[in-house]
Parts: sequence; structure tokens; C-alpha cells
Amino acid sequence: ALKSVKAAGPRPAAPRTIRRDGSVAREDVDRPLSRFAEAMRSIKSAADLSRHSIKVLAFTSSIPNEGKSTIAVAFALLAAQTKARVILVDCDFRNPSLTGTLAPGAEDGILEVISRKKVLEETLWRDPTTGLHFLPGATSPRLAHSSEVLASAPLRALFGELREKFDWVIVDLPPVAPIVDVQSTAGLADSYVLIVEWANTRIEVAELALSKASVMHDKLLGAVLNKVDFKILRRHEGHRG
Repeated sequence: ALKSVKAAGPRPAAPRTIRRDGSVAREDVDRPLSRFAEAMRSIKSAADLSRHSIKVLAFTSSIPNEGKSTIAVAFALLAAQTKARVILVDCDFRNPSLTGTLAPGAEDGILEVISRKKVLEETLWRDPTTGLHFLPGATSPRLAHSSEVLASAPLRALFGELREKFDWVIVDLPPVAPIVDVQSTAGLADSYVLIVEWANTRIEVAELALSKASVMHDKLLGAVLNKVDFKILRRHEGHRG
């Protein structure tokens, strides 16, 4: 006898899972006792002990390629391990490298949410190990008017929603020196962390970046010296006795 065959319904959407790679950003998950993980904990301690309540923490740098996105991911993963509700947001619209790394297949992101083409839940990606949520940035060609988007009312409204739904909102911003985007984030972030690359970023460049982004002055949590050569660092420590 022939068995009746039911018509197949639509397949459920595949879960949007953050891609796991060999980046140092996951060291605080995979090697919690490492020097890198301890450094991430020191940033979190500074944020926890700040005299201002910090819920939205933004990471930036003076120039490109100093490692700000890596540190933002690492900090977000560390915070998520504490069972806090954490979301990482890619707001580097000119160069959304974080989206390419964590969600290379993303077709929708923050721009679709603020333009009301998608709702937030339809765009979020998740790390199954820590529960970290990720909101991709620009998934189309780079924006020329990125500073206007960062200063827009729809983006502010979205961040108001994120403040209500999450304990931590970690933001990856563009670098300060090449473009004006960070200056457009006044009132968006509670505090900022400046990433400085060891033996590469000149002091004058970092000072110029801070002078250009006056919005960071009163809200700067601190600076992180990144990509340190510990062999050379030990020599300096030895000279200090």
C-alpha cells in the first residue's frame, strides 16, 4: 500500500552562530588564567569601579589596525562569561571588519534595524559558549555618511532599547584620527577605551586623536597598550629595578 506523504513545510531558519576562529580574542574563554585574560579582567574591574555607571562601553583607537576590534570582542566574551546579558555592536561602518570576522554570512545588521527593514531579533548572532549576542554592522558597501548615522535619532532609539534588554552594550567604533565618527557619538556611550599599539602608535598621534574627539575627554575609562612585546617589556621593568 502506498503511504501518504505530507507536504514539507518551510524549514526552520538555521541559527545565526558567531564564527569561532583562532583569534587571540577568545583567550579569556579558552585560557582563563592567561596574561591576556587577566588584562581583560583589569579593564572590567576599572569599569565596575568607575564612579560613573557604565552600561555602554565603546572601544576605539587612534589609527586603524591597532587591535580595537579584537579587544572589544575579548572584553565582551569575558563579560558574557559572568552570566550577564551582553551584546557586542559593530559601529565601525566604514570598515566593518568585526562583522566579517564574527558573522561573515550576515545579510542584515544594524542599518536594517534602524531603517525598520528588520527587527532586532532577526539580525542578532549568538556565541553558544558564552551566550554573547552580536549585532552586525554594515553588510553592504562602506558608508560615506557614517557620522550622520551615528548621530541619528533612530540609532539613539535603538541604543535605548539595547540598554533595557542587556546588562552590557559593547561597541566597536571607528578609529579617531582618520574620520570624525567618534565625535558623533556624544551621548551614545557611557565610557570609552582607547587602544594604543605598542611600538607603533606615536605619542603625538594618540594626543591628536584625543584632542579631535573631545567627547571622550570626560568619559575616557583608560588606554590599553596592545600587541606588547613582553621580552622587551621585561627589559624596561628590569631597568626600573
